[in-house]
Amino acid sequence: MHRHIWTFAIAILLVTPLVGQQRIYGSFDVPAFVEDFNETKGSFPTITTIENYYTVDDSTYFMNRSNPTQPFAVMANYPNELRSFHLSTSIKLGPSETKEQMVGLIFMSQRDSNSAYVFEFNRNKRYRIRRIRNGKVTMMGESVGGWVKSNALLGVDEYNKLEVKTANGDYDFYINGSFVTSFYDNTFDYGNMGFFLGPATKARAEYFYVYTTEPSMAEVEKTENELRIEQLEQENQRLKDELA
Repeated sequence: MHRHIWTFAIAILLVTPLVGQQRIYGSFDVPAFVEDFNETKGSFPTITTIENYYTVDDSTYFMNRSNPTQPFAVMANYPNELRSFHLSTSIKLGPSETKEQMVGLIFMSQRDSNSAYVFEFNRNKRYRIRRIRNGKVTMMGESVGGWVKSNALLGVDEYNKLEVKTANGDYDFYINGSFVTSFYDNTFDYGNMGFFLGPATKARAEYFYVYTTEPSMAEVEKTENELRIEQLEQENQRLKDELA
């Protein structure tokens, strides 16, 4: 069974420059997972522990990570297998005494191999994108620690809209409607998604949306063929059972 929470073990830091040209121009019109946090539906877990408090509150998803040193990921109850999607959320950092708090999105998460992408921002109006692969981290940027200053980001206690669009290994990233960067990386075909909190971080999210595209004729035909094969296998098994 898929677990909806996990803590990252981070080992090695590398640096890879981003390519800043927009790559994806198609539209994503088909809703795949839509959560507005107007009520508790189980789309995201409710957690109450010494280090974590996550709950639906006042039409938002409230998140509090009290561990002072380790980040934390809370995953949507949505076993994503989409290879092309538009992921969007509106999220803000809460007031805090620590200057190290950060929050963002985790996607293409591979639970069994401790791998994923993370798109996050901090209270200093900086964002960064990380690829975690088998516990090792690639900072997808040129600045120290991967952090990039962005005038698109708003301050503490103000909601920032984060968006990720991906198709065929291309990724585009947006902050508050402004395109910020892109890259190509075919490391992961698909994976789960959710929120990523840094140590000692409080945050709230207004929504979590995943949209995709209409399936192509080739994809529809493949699905229909797979269904026929499954039905034939079931029929063959039924005949074997009758003859046994």
